[in-house]
Amino acid sequence: MTYVISHTTALEVMRARRFCDLLVHRDPHLTLPTRAPGAGEVERWLETSPIARQLSRPVVLLAAGEGNRKRCRGFEVRTAGFELPPASLIKLDEATSIVSPEPLLLQMARIATPLELAMLVCELCGLYAIQPGGKIVQREVPLTSIGQIVEFLANLGGIPGAPALRRAASAAFELSASPQESKLAARVAWDRARGGYAIPILGMNESLEVRRISRRLDEAHVRRPDVILRLPGPGGPGIGLEYNGSDHLSEGRQQQDALRANELLAYNFKPYAIWKDQYQSTSYMDGLMDRVIRSELGLPRHRPSARRAAVELARREALLAELNAIDGLRWGASASHPTVIRAREAIEEARERPLDQ
Repeated sequence: MTYVISHTTALEVMRARRFCDLLVHRDPHLTLPTRAPGAGEVERWLETSPIARQLSRPVVLLAAGEGNRKRCRGFEVRTAGFELPPASLIKLDEATSIVSPEPLLLQMARIATPLELAMLVCELCGLYAIQPGGKIVQREVPLTSIGQIVEFLANLGGIPGAPALRRAASAAFELSASPQESKLAARVAWDRARGGYAIPILGMNESLEVRRISRRLDEAHVRRPDVILRLPGPGGPGIGLEYNGSDHLSEGRQQQDALRANELLAYNFKPYAIWKDQYQSTSYMDGLMDRVIRSELGLPRHRPSARRAAVELARREALLAELNAIDGLRWGASASHPTVIRAREAIEEARERPLDQ
């Protein structure tokens, strides 16, 4: 009997550092079990499998055929509902497989909000994983890519959840190194209807070969700016954004950040640092993005009407509120968070406000 780990249990496995190599190299398992395992079988597997023993309960498993749905103490069996494309299952050991990241995202599309799903795509296409308690661990390579997600969806047709995942993939970013980087990128690049600043992003954490300021000056050295908006060239210096969380406050880290910034400046790349309090301030972000960054990039100045400006401001506040409500661990809850509801109500109030107010 092969046990196929699925849904939120599969996400738990994908976020565990010890399984990264197995997931990245993707030794395929080709077919789903045609019957649901019995309670005794699963209990023995949960007790004896080194993988299963570490999983939160209930463990979610997958089988073929609608008649195989089952819920028992400690586990439940769900069914795919459609024929899985090739390479949709990954073997972890002789008795255990897992759905690959692409079908997992399709499963999560049915329970996550659109914004939660976009952030999850960023995580699986990125260099980090969220663990219980909010701990963040780093990955060497992403588990999937936006291209792989799009190719997976192209083979499915009109499957429930597919349109939501397509939208999430089109809104996501690759190679983000933290949840806050993903959220910053969304605020910067998404269009104004979604609460963003509509500033295109070239990439995230791409390697730039700079020169060391200390040691040998001619020694090559790689730096990876969090968000790259423009590379150095005839149009001017490179422009990027760096998100600095609380871990950047230590003395040693501040020195490292200063060295990093100086090396990038010497490379003709200007890294604008954004600290947590500045990120949380819509007025500060408005000034930095719409006045400073747009001018640096040579983008047209944004000049909305008074009513339009009020609506767009409310949208930016709503996006920030919903991003803040997402923790990557609870699904569907951010939409009903009180601050998110109030922020959305503010959008409607701004739309209805008379022009002379």
